[in-house]
Amino acid sequence: MFGSSLADVFRTPDYDCRVVDANQRPEFAVTRLRSGPREMEKAPAYLPDKAVLICVSLTPASIGQWRALYNGRQVGVTRAIPFATTFIDLNCPMEMWVRGPFDYLHYYLSTGLLERIALDNDVAPDFRLRKSSLLRTSLWRK
Repeated sequence: MFGSSLADVFRTPDYDCRVVDANQRPEFAVTRLRSGPREMEKAPAYLPDKAVLICVSLTPASIGQWRALYNGRQVGVTRAIPFATTFIDLNCPMEMWVRGPFDYLHYYLSTGLLERIALDNDVAPDFRLRKSSLLRTSLWRK
C-alpha cells in the first residue's frame, strides 16, 4: 500500500515515488500524506501485502491522533514526540481510526526487496524484523 492507494485510504492528496521489479510489481515507494483538521474516522481497510510500511510523523503526532486494532492488539499514540515512527507488517490485519491534522512519510518496502538486501549484506535469509524501542514510545498497547 503506497502512493495513490495509500492516499485513498486516508482520503488525502497523494505523492507517489516507486521502484518496481522486472514484473512491474512495486518494491519500494515513498508516499507523503498530509491532512488538515478533521474528525476521527475509520480508515478503509487495506489489502494484505507481502511488504512492510514504515510511517514517520513529520510533525509531532498528538495524543489520540490515531488508534488501531493491529493483529488483534490495540495500539495508538500516547506521547507527542517528533518523528514518531510506526512499523506495520501489511500481512497483519488492521482496523484504523485517524483524525487530523497530520503529516506523514510512508516508506513501503516489499518482502522481496528486504530479502535481497539481507542476502547482499550476508544476513540470514530467514531474518525477522523486530519492533524497536522507538515504536514503543509512540504507541500504546492494551
